[in-house]
Amino acid sequence: MKLIFSVFLVLLASATFVKYSQAANEPDCVGLANENPLKINRYYHPHDSDCNKYYQCSRYGLVEMQCPEGLNFDRNLYICGRPYEFITMKFLIIAVAFLAILVVVSSQQAPDCVSLARQVPEDISKYYFHHENDCNKYYQCAEYGLVLKNCPEDLHFDRNLYICGWPHEVNC
Repeated sequence: MKLIFSVFLVLLASATFVKYSQAANEPDCVGLANENPLKINRYYHPHDSDCNKYYQCSRYGLVEMQCPEGLNFDRNLYICGRPYEFITMKFLIIAVAFLAILVVVSSQQAPDCVSLARQVPEDISKYYFHHENDCNKYYQCAEYGLVLKNCPEDLHFDRNLYICGWPHEVNC
């Protein structure tokens, strides 16, 4: 019985984690996990041949993930979205980034991004936090505080994966 259970665990592990040789442009997830284990699951890498799939770093290597049905992974924005929205979304993100400089959210319950920026010298904008009341909204850290962001229409922010996804597939 123990042998069967052990074989099952090995098969499960090999089915879960993608095994392939690492190309020069792919992230070294294990190395990243050793450097900063708290943010390892925030690194993404596009799939080589399927626009609907992407890889997410884990402490054991790249894990193949799939965008919700009808969405593709954008290689520049590192999010899943409707293919025809990417050009519009890029413009929108630039506009939101500009407005974010003008409007900074301050919340006593939210993490202190200014203190975090002093502790973590890397790009502080890679830190995301869920909104207290609205599943469509989330916060992104900036050197000067939290910036309120919105997921694309009909999507909710997943507090575990730090991405926007379909409401029935996210943990909000």
